[in-house]
Amino acid sequence: LMDQIGNLYLLATIHCRAYLVNVVCESHDSSDEALLLPSRWWTVQLLSAIIIVPFALLHLWELLKLRLDIHGHSAAALQRNLFRKYLNYSDASKESIHPEHLQFAITDEATVLSTGYTDVLDLLKTLGKLFINFYFIAVNNPEAMWVISLMALTMIAWAAYRNLCFEIIGVRAQSAHMVRRSQEACSNFELISEYYLRPQVNAMFAESSEELRAQLVRRKTQHSNTKFLLEWLSPVFVGIYTFYAIRSVFDKELRLGTFLATCQAISSAGAACLQVDHNYLDICRTFRQLRSITEFLNKKTDLMMWKQANRHRRAVTKQIIRDSDS
Repeated sequence: LMDQIGNLYLLATIHCRAYLVNVVCESHDSSDEALLLPSRWWTVQLLSAIIIVPFALLHLWELLKLRLDIHGHSAAALQRNLFRKYLNYSDASKESIHPEHLQFAITDEATVLSTGYTDVLDLLKTLGKLFINFYFIAVNNPEAMWVISLMALTMIAWAAYRNLCFEIIGVRAQSAHMVRRSQEACSNFELISEYYLRPQVNAMFAESSEELRAQLVRRKTQHSNTKFLLEWLSPVFVGIYTFYAIRSVFDKELRLGTFLATCQAISSAGAACLQVDHNYLDICRTFRQLRSITEFLNKKTDLMMWKQANRHRRAVTKQIIRDSDS
């Protein structure tokens, strides 16, 4: 909820800039009546305070979020639960997993999954920013709603096309495979050395490393293409709106401040679309980690056996105490 204060601040700054151009900078008598304070100078001071003071509060909130450390606490809780669960595994559960998979889950997947949780919070914040821009245009310049709506539909169409035609590339399996190769080499070093297998083992590890590098390049290429495609949204649609609406400004049908504020809202909405897509991809990449950690946390343990044994010992102890008292 506190993250949405930044979006309210964005709405306030857009209104202030539109008001500054439409009213404060106008020299007509009608604009004097619309001033918030008796003089233009004091009105400018008030607008400056509205822009500066809330930003300081937003800065303090960001510092407080760092102190809360939601990401760190979430990762630590997952790591502790995974390790505690492993210590209580049954023999069959321990044999069903590779140690390197558990190590990777504790050191890497728990951190990635906690990042996914914070990405969900960031996504909600960005969606709020997108709503604020839609709201400003719908209230102050409804004739421009088609522009921002078309921009949002373009982003949704691209996301749907990408999900249907491309795979969101992950590197977890290949990273775990490379870790397993290195651990096997370390645990069997004497055997590898005595049988002169160092070149073969080195070649296998190099192959795993190359496969991981290729997957990382594919994922970076996918991310770069998406990033630059969505970065086109803001300049293209601001240009389209400028071409469409500038005649209304010349004809005095649209006030200059409203026009400039609408351009800012369209540009801000384009940046929000890019951030929404970025958060969406980050969240999707955590699904594999979520599935893996869920499997680890739901494997069978021998706690029930130890619980029954403990209750049996307590019952035997109580019986011995009663027999000794009698």
